[in-house]
Order: sequence, then structure tokens, then C-alpha cells
Amino acid sequence: MRVVALAVVAILAAAIFVVPEPGQQVPGPPAPAAPAGYTVCPLVESARRTTVLDVLGGGAGEVDANVFAGGAIAADTTVQLPEEGSAAVEVSELTGIALAPVLIGFDDPSRRVQTSLTGAGIGSASCAPASPEPQLFLGGDSVEGTVYTLLLSNPFAGSATVDLLAASEVGVETDPGLEGIVVPPRSIVPVELSSLLPGRQLMSVAVVTRSGRVVAGAKHESGSDFSAVSGIQASSDWYLPFPQIEGAYGTLALYNPSGSEVPFQLDVYGPDEVFEAAHEDVIPARSQVVLAARDFLEGPGVLRVVATAPLGAVARFAGEAGEAVFPGVATPGPSWLLPGAGRHGASQAYMFNAGVGEATARLVAPDGQEIATETVPSGAMVAVDLPAGSGASVEADSEIVVVWMTVGDGVLAADAGRQPHE
Repeated sequence: MRVVALAVVAILAAAIFVVPEPGQQVPGPPAPAAPAGYTVCPLVESARRTTVLDVLGGGAGEVDANVFAGGAIAADTTVQLPEEGSAAVEVSELTGIALAPVLIGFDDPSRRVQTSLTGAGIGSASCAPASPEPQLFLGGDSVEGTVYTLLLSNPFAGSATVDLLAASEVGVETDPGLEGIVVPPRSIVPVELSSLLPGRQLMSVAVVTRSGRVVAGAKHESGSDFSAVSGIQASSDWYLPFPQIEGAYGTLALYNPSGSEVPFQLDVYGPDEVFEAAHEDVIPARSQVVLAARDFLEGPGVLRVVATAPLGAVARFAGEAGEAVFPGVATPGPSWLLPGAGRHGASQAYMFNAGVGEATARLVAPDGQEIATETVPSGAMVAVDLPAGSGASVEADSEIVVVWMTVGDGVLAADAGRQPHE
């Protein structure tokens, strides 16, 4: 009995330290991280190419654009946004620096920014805040006559160090130039992957941070066109719309950055039918799988990737029509921003209904004028023409997936839509 009594006393004594006093507030779970109040555009050029940064969303207000280079802020400006929350920043009016990454400070974190590049082709890529997660890049190659460059930008006051994990058709890549890359404060470091790893038919790269933070982007230059793309974070679920583009060959690239193999399945949404688990495979650790879209789709459609662990997924188009790479969409939603769509001319938005019922989607230009209202059947993709301009927004009554593409004379540009509160 004495042992039991002592145990009870011990429990009561412990309770004094763990039970809050009457009226004392009990701490809840940690709050989710607040949206970043800035974004970084690493793919900005102002010598060889013309760069426009399109801001969209959030209503009236202002943003601060700062060009950083060589350890300092090289140029800055404040841009006023009208009620519709749309503005364009011509980088050549700020600086003539060849590589001129831009840090944009927000008064409203729901705004989104797109980099549009013109010169020896066209390209478009989203801007993004820094993240501790690996940044994945897929869909590049280093065959003869191409230049594939990864640009590592550090807008912060401290140095950053990163490693690059790369995979290609030869397997996991090893090269001393991929390890311990130092990016000084407020600077950008280009890594020419086509020189480090020449002759690769298709490669995937993960930017892994050792210390500090970077925001990376990639450019693949070939012939009369190029592709520009921002890094993505791994997900176990991806939707990839594949429009049918005459003169362009579509491929799906998947990359597993983890140290374990990842099984996945491919669901195919064609014009008339849905084939679940139409293809199943396993991606080895730190390796990639490349699939031809035409092996699964006879016309335009959507490929959904469902994996047992997070991986990266992009759609790549290349051929006489030009080249473009855009990321898959990990999470469907009702609200979408398409900054920069139409910057290179008339474009198309591709809307896929991931839900079980019919969806109605309204597309609006930055000036508030309605572009179209479309009904999207369940499991179907609908294309809508977008006028030349600086973007569009989409509001639907259920969850959909949106990407856009510009098809020019031998040039392509494309990107996935952005959710205001992603």
C-alpha cells in the first residue's frame, strides 16, 4: 500500500507542472506559416533579351522591385497598382545588367508575378519565394547545339550553399562541380549544366540547400527558341494537361529526388474516356522516367500521376513549333491567376475539371472585362482563347486545373496557373 501511496503522490506532484492553472491559456498547435511577403524572379535578362515582369492579383496597392547584383541592390522602383491589381515592370528601364534577378516586395501576398522573356525565342516562368525544400527542374537536355543553364539567385544578406542532385538516361550523375556551390549575398550564380554534363538526352536536377536560401530558375536554349522554368517542389499527385500542338512532341518527365524507389500510376483522361491506372511503374531512387504523351493520348487530354511518395512532374514540348516546359498542377482549386499569359501574343487557357460534377469557369482580363464563361464537364479539358495582353484570372464553382500556352511562329511559351493562396 505504501508503494501505491507514493506513486499517487508522485503523479499528483507531476500534475502540478503539467496541468495549467485555472484561467491559464493552454497553448494550441503552431499556426501555419504566413504567406511570403515577397517573390524572387531569377531568370531576368536585360541585355540579350527583353524582360517584362507581370504582376497580377490583390487589388489596388503597390509593389517594390529591387534588382540585385554583385552583393548590392543595383536598382529599385515602386510600382503602383490600380484597382484591378495588374501592372508590368520593364526591367530594361531599371538596369542594363545582363543577368538581373529581381526581388519584389508585396503589400498583399496573394499577388503573383510572371517573368516573360523575348529574344531568340520566347519564354515564361513564374517567380517564387525562397523555400527550404529541394527545388526540382525537369525537362532539360545537353545534346550538341543546346545550352542548359541553372541560375541560382540569393537575394538575402547572407551567403548560401547548395548541392545539385542530377539524373539522366545514364543514371545518377556524379561530378564535383555539382557539390558545395556557394552563392554570395545579393548575387546570382549561373551553372552551365550542358558543360558539366554534356551529351545527355534528358536530365533532371534537384537544388538542395545546405545553408542559407536560394531561388533557382533554368533556361534551355536550342535553335530559334528556348524554354524557361522555375523550380517545383515534390508532390505525390500531379495533373498535366497535354494540348495537341502541331509540330511539337509532348513528353512527361518524372523525377524521384528521394533515396528510395517510388511506385506510381498514370491515369489517362482522353477526349472521350478515362483510363485509371493505364500505366504503372517504379522510379528508382534519385532517378527519372520519361514517357511520350502520344503513347497514352490520341488527341488532347490530361495525364494524372499518383505516386506513393513525392516526386516532380513536368510536361515538355519540343519540335519545329518551338519548345516549352511547364510544371504539373499538384492541387486543383476554384481560383486561378495567369500573369503573363498573352504577353507574347494570343494564347489559350486549358481548364481541366478534376471534380465529379460539372464546373462553370469565368475568365476575366486584368482590366475586369469578361473573356469567356465556359462549362467544363467532369474529367474533361476545355480550351479557351485568351487575347494578347498581360494575363487573366479564372473563377470556377468547383475545383479545376488551369495551364496556358502561347503558340507563335516557331516559338512556344507556357506555364501552369497560380492560385492566389497557394
